Amino acid sequence: MSSIEPIYSTGQSQIDDTISGIIGIFEAAFPTRIRSYYLVGSYADGSATPLSDIDIRIIFKDDFTAGEEEKMRQVRHYCRLISPIAIDCPPLSEARLLHDVNWLHEPLGIKSDGQLLYGEEIRDSFGEPEFSAYVRNVTAVPVQRFARIRQQDGLSFPLTYPDLTGEFFGYDDESGPAWGKVPGTKGLVHMIGFAATCLIAFQSERIVTRKRDWLRLYKETIGDEWTPFLEDIYRKCKETWLYRIPENTEERHQLREICGQALGFENYYLTHYRTFLLTELQSGDNQRQRFAFERLHEIHYPDEEMQTILQRLGLDRY
Repeated sequence: MSSIEPIYSTGQSQIDDTISGIIGIFEAAFPTRIRSYYLVGSYADGSATPLSDIDIRIIFKDDFTAGEEEKMRQVRHYCRLISPIAIDCPPLSEARLLHDVNWLHEPLGIKSDGQLLYGEEIRDSFGEPEFSAYVRNVTAVPVQRFARIRQQDGLSFPLTYPDLTGEFFGYDDESGPAWGKVPGTKGLVHMIGFAATCLIAFQSERIVTRKRDWLRLYKETIGDEWTPFLEDIYRKCKETWLYRIPENTEERHQLREICGQALGFENYYLTHYRTFLLTELQSGDNQRQRFAFERLHEIHYPDEEMQTILQRLGLDRY
């Protein structure tokens, strides 16, 4: 059986071979059911580090049939077990990309940053999202990331350090495939990047479609006292240390200082997120109010103003 040759090459034979293998496995598991394969993220734009994931987007035709999404997750799991590089591959269908607002960040990334690997070119079918839908979708992500790094299901404002006694306050994690993880800061960089992306939406009404653009747009549109911290976390953690924990004593001290500032930025974001949720609660629109109340299951603001508004709306009983 001949191997599948992707249309796009990353220039790295191991990555290209892994991508070719993934496509071949999915084509064998789902014959005639997959419309397109795209590569997004750092391997698509040339900014990958040794700890970067392969971000591959496999788009099923029309919508998932009965049991198909679960099977897709199983096949993905087996691909991850044998891959030498971590794989990011959410379950996507044309219907999900075109009509589900909970997934609108995916067509944005594919359209702006994707490289077609195999199959049909379908990006022209992706429209521009409504800005309010984009904001509701993307602004919940930082809270989920804050909870993940603390290994908690729910949070309360203001946050505390994930691990006050840790050298890096609990902001270091392990990256890579399950059998080859190494300590690093990829989770921290992505978490802070998502929060900065949302602040750009709140304050400048701009959409960040590519991960690599959030720092530039933050500097251009906001440029506040947090900019030096954001530059440090991107330039040093990603570009200099390649997401790895440095071994040099002075560099470890620099990383500890960066991590020490991360909590303040998290709470800075949550202060803006609180203002956004209060606006949604007081909008008079039942759908927007319900959205805000659902988000308040993920982050609790114990202040009197928030509780008074929830009581007035009768939402405190749910």
